[in-house]
Amino acid sequence: MEAQVRALTMATTLTSTSSTTLTRIAWASFPRWGSTVSVDVVVTLSSATSFDVLLTADGTQIDLKTITASGTVTVSGFLLPAWAFGARKVVEVLVKVNSGSPSVAGTLRELACQLLEAEWSDGQQIDDLFLVLPKEPQDLWAVRAIKEIFGVSIIWKTDGGWDGLSVDAALGRWRGRTRNEVLRQAEGSPRSPETSSREPSRT
Repeated sequence: MEAQVRALTMATTLTSTSSTTLTRIAWASFPRWGSTVSVDVVVTLSSATSFDVLLTADGTQIDLKTITASGTVTVSGFLLPAWAFGARKVVEVLVKVNSGSPSVAGTLRELACQLLEAEWSDGQQIDDLFLVLPKEPQDLWAVRAIKEIFGVSIIWKTDGGWDGLSVDAALGRWRGRTRNEVLRQAEGSPRSPETSSREPSRT
């Protein structure tokens, strides 16, 4: 990976990186003499599927490009209005490596957000929201987390039927029970003492 400013030498910090957080690879300090800056970045992708290349001026982002193939990308932008002519500032090139594939938890979180956005745009509040998957997700911990954070239940198809949180609610299998009782059972929560005391005793 190489970076250089046209007609201006950059100080190279890194020539390669596998960091998944923004890391500085090159920078330059110079007095402003114009309104724009352009930087050519040469990227060679190996195991990563993409790079995010960020250009900042005095710590403020002025351009961002996502690279999905090896080659040269140009990041450019207008310099800050507060950057007075002749004042020396720092321009940086930052990169972030994107993982080979998105995590299951991240995908489910994104889908839950899209579902909430669809509910909001429709203008009607829906009692129960569900994500329906063709099979059990790998990140099972995310199923409960998304339910608790977003209020969206996730269910999936199994060989014998369906599984997941709030399956009975999703399939309409109330069987005369209250909604809270169904949800407590589906989520594996113990019944409250009040509920148990109302049940007739069996001999």
